Amino acid sequence: MMIKLFDQIYININDVIPLHLAIPVLSVNDEWHCFFKYIFEYAEELFGNTYIDLSEMFIVKVNDRYDLILKIKNDLRSKMSIHYAVENLCFSFSRVEFIDVNERETIARIYNVPKP
Repeated sequence: MMIKLFDQIYININDVIPLHLAIPVLSVNDEWHCFFKYIFEYAEELFGNTYIDLSEMFIVKVNDRYDLILKIKNDLRSKMSIHYAVENLCFSFSRVEFIDVNERETIARIYNVPKP
């Protein structure tokens, strides 16, 4: 069965892992720990406030890889922050794609994240 994440991306529901369910496992992985530390430190810039809604972050299994999909503010600073965190700090073999939802929100899809 297919579902539509953020009214933009169709995904098989069996391949979706809500991020809040994976946090205990991910927090012991160095790459994931680095990523979470970074986004929590820059929460206000990325999400518009200091509260991060983990229910709007998903890990998606796509064939033999995993992607992280999350909603952030639609501005250049937020996009560059995610891009920097992924490519220069945390996930060395990943790349980022941004899908603008509206003038305030964009979806960041981070391809090839570490297995949860």
